[in-house]
Amino acid sequence: MELGLVALLWVLLLTLPPLGYNVDWPTVFWVKQIFFATLLTSVYYLNKQYLLPGLFSQNKYRRYVLVALVIVALTLVLMQVFEWQIGLPRKMHELFRPDEPFNPERRYRWRFDYSGFLLLLIDFSMGVIIYLIQKTQEEASRRRELEKLQISTELSYLKAQINPHFFFNTLNNIYALTSLNVDASREALLKLSSMMRYVIYERKTKTTSLSEEIEFIENYIELMKLRMSKRVTVVFNRPENPPELFIAPMILLPFVENAFKHGVSSKDNTNISIDISLSGSRLEFKVENTKVIRENESHEKSTGIGISNTRRRLELLYPDKHHFELDDQGDTFSVLLRIDLK
Repeated sequence: MELGLVALLWVLLLTLPPLGYNVDWPTVFWVKQIFFATLLTSVYYLNKQYLLPGLFSQNKYRRYVLVALVIVALTLVLMQVFEWQIGLPRKMHELFRPDEPFNPERRYRWRFDYSGFLLLLIDFSMGVIIYLIQKTQEEASRRRELEKLQISTELSYLKAQINPHFFFNTLNNIYALTSLNVDASREALLKLSSMMRYVIYERKTKTTSLSEEIEFIENYIELMKLRMSKRVTVVFNRPENPPELFIAPMILLPFVENAFKHGVSSKDNTNISIDISLSGSRLEFKVENTKVIRENESHEKSTGIGISNTRRRLELLYPDKHHFELDDQGDTFSVLLRIDLK
């Protein structure tokens, strides 16, 4: 739709003004105008779809200007070659200077097309302006949707991730642990206290340090182990001393919570694997668990209700900066997430 409007605009701008002159323009003149309109539309598309997202939005302004100037120069050369191929210079000479002889050697002399250069400059400028307007509107729309999503899921996060049932069960487990191992019960109580502080305070901020997010997940795993039998094997790999990177709080926990919710069985041996690794500013997070579908539980519920909301949060918080894969084949369920935290 947008490209069609741009093409129509250039066709009108290049064909309507000449009609205002009392001149019998040759056919090749209109061919040239339509061809130039096609080139301008093509340049607009190239600029809007590739140069602006790939260079301009990445703050590579010098490279963007250099590439734009090369495209302008190539377009002007192509137009001049095209004009000579269709015989336009001779027709225009015969129209406006019929008494003077035409010199065909002029085709080997470069003639700077000021009007063509100006139109190409307008073409690029129009693309930049429309791109920035659309970018601003998309970002505003994402912010509004994210705010609505955060508001609508605020209570559900507390219930699904650190809900009262989990809280009181953990307290009961810690209480039972006090009669067996006082030091272990104290450590578990500190972990639970740290988690509750994180939930209450960090969730109010847009970002938190990656080290705190990882520590929160680690505490969650350790407390979940208090409630599990020996039939469940949990493996957790994390980077030691991660760099000072920041991430949206509690963006990773739903996948961990889903693994424990749907990957633990009291009858069969099950496995849960959680792996966090870093490559520069790129975070790779992988969770895999044995798939346990209980009676009266639908397949959709077994994959985790909160995952769809979290995927949408990722789309809003990290557009074009994350990669998400979900594998629900066989007897295992796995999630692979990569996020560029730069």
